[in-house]
Amino acid sequence: MEFEQPDDSSLTDLSQLEQPQSPPKKRRRKTKVVEPIVYDIPPVESKTTAYRGRLGYACLNTILRALKPDPIFCSRTCRIDTILKHGLNFAKGLGIQNVKDLAKLIQWNEDNGIRFMRISSELFPLHRMTSTGTI
Repeated sequence: MEFEQPDDSSLTDLSQLEQPQSPPKKRRRKTKVVEPIVYDIPPVESKTTAYRGRLGYACLNTILRALKPDPIFCSRTCRIDTILKHGLNFAKGLGIQNVKDLAKLIQWNEDNGIRFMRISSELFPLHRMTSTGTI
């Protein structure tokens, strides 16, 4: 039995295998064109005021809070242990004092031309606990 020699044209040339191949080029993403955001802010009416402090966005009044001996603020609160120790009327008293001071804060803002204020979420001590029946 005789074997036929294979045709050399179907074989891979060894010289092609020995040549180092360059790594494939990395594909780059196209850079996105980002348009700048332009805000249309309407003009704000400016008013003159005697107040010369600095206001932050929805700030708490630190001037009335610093008054001695009776600071004016409306964020008095307490813990459940305090209510158990002193009773529910103690917490009610804190809420009443917060509301009284809220009226003073609103009047001070009006006197100083400030028509924007932040009211603390602690206006009524433990209001979340009482509405859910925890205490």
